Amino acid sequence: MNRPIALALLALSASLTLPLASAAGQTKPAGAERQPSRTTLKPAPKQPANPGVVAPAKPSRRTTPTTQPLPGVQIPDLRLTVLHNNDGESNVLPIATGPAAGAAGLARFVTLVNQEKSLAVTPSPEANAVGVVMISSGDNILPGANFNANDTLPPGAPLFDSLALQLIGYDGITLGNHDFDLGPAALGRLIAGVNVPPSGPFLSSNLNFSAEPALAPFTAGTTPRLARSVVRNVAGRLVGIVGATTTDLPFISSPGPNIAINLNVAQALQAEIDALDAAGVKIIIVSTHLQGFSTEIAAIAQLRKVDAVISGGGSELFATVGTPLLPGDVPNAGGPTLGGTGYPRFIRDADNNLIPAVTTSGLYRYLGRLVLNFDAQGNLLSVAQPISRPLPVLASITPDAAALAQVEQPVANYIAGLAQNIAALTSVTLDGRNISASAGIRAQETNVGNLFADSLLWQATVLAAQLGTPVPDVAFQNGGGIRNDVLITPGPGGTATVSENDLFRMAAFNNVLAVVPNVAPERLKLILENAVSRYPGGGASTAGNGRWAQIAGMQVVFDPRNTSIAFDQTTGAVTRAGNRIRQIILNDGRVIVDNGVVVPGAPSVNIATIDFLVASAIAPGNGLGGDQYPFGTDATFLRLGVTYQRALSNYLRTWLGGSITPANYPAGGERRIINLAP
Repeated sequence: MNRPIALALLALSASLTLPLASAAGQTKPAGAERQPSRTTLKPAPKQPANPGVVAPAKPSRRTTPTTQPLPGVQIPDLRLTVLHNNDGESNVLPIATGPAAGAAGLARFVTLVNQEKSLAVTPSPEANAVGVVMISSGDNILPGANFNANDTLPPGAPLFDSLALQLIGYDGITLGNHDFDLGPAALGRLIAGVNVPPSGPFLSSNLNFSAEPALAPFTAGTTPRLARSVVRNVAGRLVGIVGATTTDLPFISSPGPNIAINLNVAQALQAEIDALDAAGVKIIIVSTHLQGFSTEIAAIAQLRKVDAVISGGGSELFATVGTPLLPGDVPNAGGPTLGGTGYPRFIRDADNNLIPAVTTSGLYRYLGRLVLNFDAQGNLLSVAQPISRPLPVLASITPDAAALAQVEQPVANYIAGLAQNIAALTSVTLDGRNISASAGIRAQETNVGNLFADSLLWQATVLAAQLGTPVPDVAFQNGGGIRNDVLITPGPGGTATVSENDLFRMAAFNNVLAVVPNVAPERLKLILENAVSRYPGGGASTAGNGRWAQIAGMQVVFDPRNTSIAFDQTTGAVTRAGNRIRQIILNDGRVIVDNGVVVPGAPSVNIATIDFLVASAIAPGNGLGGDQYPFGTDATFLRLGVTYQRALSNYLRTWLGGSITPANYPAGGERRIINLAP
């Protein structure tokens, strides 16, 4: 049996020619949420240490033959090429800096997709019929500078992101958590700008939109733009694509209160798979955005009648030996917990069949290519390797003219304007990187995190004098709200510019500054226990560090070796008391917590933060806000009408006078957060 293949999308390297090799996945851009799913998924059965690169023929979904044909002997009825990507996140421009500068970009991606679609439908003597489907596995947009370019469009015009999805021409577009970051209305505008056909629909089998006015209309009709699944006629054969979205959606995004979520992803998927199977759909592909490949493994272990799984939202890099990767990209080491090594991974389903599962890099940097051979009954015979052929020299990949004119160039012009607007000069390296689960802005104090927290505290204090709102004592910013792996390093002249574009990259969302008054000391301890609950150690998951707090106005001492707090996601009740927070001392010397206990007579505090962390905690919520911050259903808060990006800009320009130095923001932080673990 032959080996699977894939494509890596690179650009502007005049001397490099790429052969087709195994499909490559790629680490999710730093700063992306990695919370574990809140599904009721059972643990997956142990995977083989290295199941290899070719799946054996699996038993029929409808019969139980006593023998199986040898892979490669039976002529396939259909050779199906599955082209896929995920986590595009509005990143339509080529890479701007670094060793891969000039690579990727929407226009070249569209060209490559069109080329591969044409090749996939070229008749082959190795199969009775050939066909292709194109799938996105979620996070099609992301708030930030690129998305804000849509503000330049006239009312009612399709978003640049809608045009991008239309030009790529998807057969199914799975919804990810970031697709909801700006709320249902913004998602509705994205969907409205994508015509069906030739691109769409948007998919999720575990979300119900019937009570959401901004989205319910898209579920109507014989060809809905928003559905649980879609069926495509591929060379006369029916191919079903079923979507699913992370159940962490309410606390890592902003879906609002009207979207019902089935927390049992496997149940929702299987119900839709069974419906397609009953309707005579013989080939079924599942496309999920579950925030991590280990969650896909757990889901696959409970499914039947699935032929392949396309994953999105994780942080894994899948690639076989010889796969061309962008400079600096390193393949995931794999192992039993991630289904072995290489591309694809083979995961056992509920019937003990090995199911090929894949993922790719985000940001329109890679195009995944999975080739599947099926018999006339729709049974997967093998994962195939097409005839080897080279890609053209990368510089000769001509950008698609429509994508360049309609999307890339207008967005680039907008970004160029932001880049010329300088907010500050820095003479110290500003570190906003998400290096790993135990380092970086989601797991330790950094000077960029301190800048964010200080800007919230300062801006809320200034507005208190103007608006008569409560004066904040402390502030915190979740690490997940600081985006794009930013590292700004002074150049030969000793300084570097911090532009408005940099601020939009770091403060990408439409989060609004808020003040939460009279927070009891016991509640403050709960909030900070949540902030450190996903730090590695003490049995806690290493995922989900987006909830890590960058702080101002206090010093916090914690011990990750102690028990982490946990909540019931439905009721918000504490199901496991945490004792990681050992000390909280306000900057004025008042002690809130000492030796892990709230001190008698400790004061309540006013907190400056972003509305994302508190708004969804209040009714009809469960007391848990964004990133499960436990403000409680009885919390009150005031939005102060300034985005966190604007607060940061104002702070840099006004309070710091446009100058960031090692004296005020040292590279290693200021010991605001002290980790007691060795």
